Amino acid sequence: MQPRGTCWEVARTFLWLGLRSFGGPVAHVGHFRAECVSRLRWVDDAAYASWVALCQFLPGPASTQLAFCLGWLRAGWVGGWVAFVAFTVPSAVLMTGVAWGLPRWVGPWSGATLHGLKIAAWAVVGHAVAGMAMRMKGAPAEWIVAILAGVASAWWPRGELQPLWVLGGAVVGWAVSRRDSLTLAFPAGVSLRPWLAWGCLGVGVALLVTTPAWGGNRLGGLGAAMYRAGAMVFGGGHVVLPFLEESVVVPGWVTRDDFLAGYGAAQVMPGPMFTLGSYLGMRAGGWPGAIIGTVAIFLPGLLWVSAIAPSWSAVASKRSAARAVSGAGAAVVGLLASAWLGPVWDGAMHGGRDLVHGCAAMAALGSGRVPVWLVVGGCVVVAVGRFLVG
Repeated sequence: MQPRGTCWEVARTFLWLGLRSFGGPVAHVGHFRAECVSRLRWVDDAAYASWVALCQFLPGPASTQLAFCLGWLRAGWVGGWVAFVAFTVPSAVLMTGVAWGLPRWVGPWSGATLHGLKIAAWAVVGHAVAGMAMRMKGAPAEWIVAILAGVASAWWPRGELQPLWVLGGAVVGWAVSRRDSLTLAFPAGVSLRPWLAWGCLGVGVALLVTTPAWGGNRLGGLGAAMYRAGAMVFGGGHVVLPFLEESVVVPGWVTRDDFLAGYGAAQVMPGPMFTLGSYLGMRAGGWPGAIIGTVAIFLPGLLWVSAIAPSWSAVASKRSAARAVSGAGAAVVGLLASAWLGPVWDGAMHGGRDLVHGCAAMAALGSGRVPVWLVVGGCVVVAVGRFLVG
């Protein structure tokens, strides 16, 4: 673990991640690992897996919560909020712009560009799975947990069940793992006072309880709907969609066609899929609605992780907790592998040329000599080139 960094360093890192982290929450785990573990070495693989596991347990956008945790580890609680803003703003701005001008941007290259991004996401996730699996070398119990979690996720591919598989992995790890320690070093000065943690929890609960009183007008109702979705949905990403559809389409604030167009655009954008709230807010209430939608959908998840993260560091330092966390981390590896071989594969691999394309990208990442941004850009260039030559 390196010494404590600065908020400027965190902002620079996560703004760059927010501009190039395509592929959804699963791919974000790969992008974050490549940057914060492999390149910058802010944390090691064991610590990283433990924070991924924590974010899987909590309701809200898991990858954004993970960005918050990494920023907090690097530069304190303020650094966590800096990481959130830097990671989220690019996608929020783009999705707000899409809400205004999506019909004007559809062109013949858009499909090829999207396909290249999906292949890049497949390569990034595959590289992350391989790297995280390497730390389980010589730990058969963790391999068993990873396989079982992967099979369960493939058999019941529902995002809201993912916390259950992670919890099951933690129980099995606690019972059978032989791991006696967990690397969770923290830089000097990085902490969160107990009163602040309790304050975040209290504010989050109070806002959730009072959401029925927000609905005096469209903007208030929009904020309440977004906050409830962000506060109560486990699994993030795709899981939040039915909640949002019921909240904005049924009242007539957004048409079903507009809703589906925004969902499709969210697949293309870098950064968190929860910025669909920015799009829906713009469609339902203009620029004020975009701001309210963005803040309301992200705020509860960040309050939850602010309240829990300090206790997590203390819990994870104990031997029994280290074994449970090792099992939870192994389950996360299984979930990532299942996604890599399942929906990520289905979206990216449409033939032998795509497989060669993706394997070349993953080999470039594995070499350690090619940065992730160059791999993503190369995948897009190759995909567009293939489109042009037929």
